[in-house]
Amino acid sequence: MKNIFAFLTIITLIFVGYYLYIQRTTGVLNFTNNEITESALVRTQDFFKRQIELNEIKLDTTIFTDTTFTNRKVFSPKLNEEEVGKNSPFSPTL
Repeated sequence: MKNIFAFLTIITLIFVGYYLYIQRTTGVLNFTNNEITESALVRTQDFFKRQIELNEIKLDTTIFTDTTFTNRKVFSPKLNEEEVGKNSPFSPTL
C-alpha cells in the first residue's frame, strides 16, 4: 500500500511540475510586435464606443403598464394534467 501511495505521489509531482513548466513557457505575453498591440488597441476602442452607444439607448416601457396589455386575454388552450413517468421503472411498457 505504501508503494502504491509513493508511486502515485511521484507521478502526481511529475505531472504538476510538467504543467507548471508548460505554463511558464506559454503564458508569457509578447508585446514587442506593434501590429498586434495596435490591433488590440483599436478593437478595445471600438468595444468601448459600442458600449457607450448601447448605454445611451432608452427603452419606453409604458406599454407594459398600459391597460390594453395588462387586461389581455389568453387564447392558448388549457392543457390537461397528466401523470409523468410510471410507478415502477422496471414494469413492461405497453
